[in-house]
Amino acid sequence: SSTVAPQSLALMNGDFAVRQSIAFADRLVKEAGAESQAQINRAWMLALGREPSPKDLAAAEQFLSAQTEQFKAEPPKLPPPPGSKTPPQIEPAH
Repeated sequence: SSTVAPQSLALMNGDFAVRQSIAFADRLVKEAGAESQAQINRAWMLALGREPSPKDLAAAEQFLSAQTEQFKAEPPKLPPPPGSKTPPQIEPAH
């Protein structure tokens, strides 16, 4: 058997991946607070076991800013949590 592009996209955009990314984001806010640089530093440490380089940090800040603007303009459609029929709501960053 082999993996094809649609399988990879389905996994990347599937309900499980979305729920896990929401849980990771919630954890970052709880552990690092509301400041984006602190959240990025914590995310790097949790995901990669190291601090981000200055280049990593700049790229992550740029990505986070662009994603925030995109989500403000067009909020994502989220899957409902397991056992629920109501999708969670994402609060826009301030």
